[in-house]
Amino acid sequence: MKLKRFHRYLLPLAALSLLPTVASAFDYNYLEGGYLHRDNDQVDESGFRIAGSVNVVPNLAVIAGYGDTGNYDRIDAGALFHTPLNPTLDLVAGATLEHAEFHHDDDTGIGLRGGVRWQLLPALEIDPELRYVDVFGGMTSARVGALYRINPALYVQGAVQAGDEDRAEVGLRYAF
Repeated sequence: MKLKRFHRYLLPLAALSLLPTVASAFDYNYLEGGYLHRDNDQVDESGFRIAGSVNVVPNLAVIAGYGDTGNYDRIDAGALFHTPLNPTLDLVAGATLEHAEFHHDDDTGIGLRGGVRWQLLPALEIDPELRYVDVFGGMTSARVGALYRINPALYVQGAVQAGDEDRAEVGLRYAF
């Protein structure tokens, strides 16, 4: 079963919690959504996505997302570990349970992600990361996201992803 493979990643994620604590500039409580274009072996279509994050304890957030691009739907839920490396740079690592449906086929697996959140300018953040999703044979991709702050709670959000799953998205994020 694919969930058994998930356990081997728990110890390295737990070890990350031993990193020194520094004040972070980032908020991990938000809802976001908008346009999504996905291109992989199953689909080359556009649609929408919604996602969110809630910090449940220091350095750990619950994350979830849903993307619908016509014939391909994917939902994920999991946890995101985050720790500041300095006041403008956070290390992030996460694991999710993933479920995808394509036409009448479906598959459930895991997702893994790791990267950084970097406050490049006072109103601009970039988030490069690597992602692996083990549904329909597994997909590994590099992703770069960006946030532009409009006011303290509202951001314009965008991302591009390349690899086994190419995607582009643009939308809004509301931080609470």
